[in-house]
Amino acid sequence: MHKGVNLSIYCLLLELEAWKNENGRYPEEIYIQSDGGVEYANTYIPPLCELLVSKRLARVIYWTRLPVGHTHEDIDGNNLTYASNL
Repeated sequence: MHKGVNLSIYCLLLELEAWKNENGRYPEEIYIQSDGGVEYANTYIPPLCELLVSKRLARVIYWTRLPVGHTHEDIDGNNLTYASNL
């Protein structure tokens, strides 16, 4: 497994655990957005989503991929706002 995918899956599962600890249950809906690499699209994320739903850790998972050549303008704009308030 590629290091980037492994880290992404670890972070997702860590966030699910944190959600459960804070709310006493798993979320019904999960939204995942990825940058697109082949490893995400074809090999690792779909089976992970299927596992989470089959184990009833979520009722539905929405997974979107950013298009090739996308920019990070939206998040960069938010980070600029946060940085200026520090």
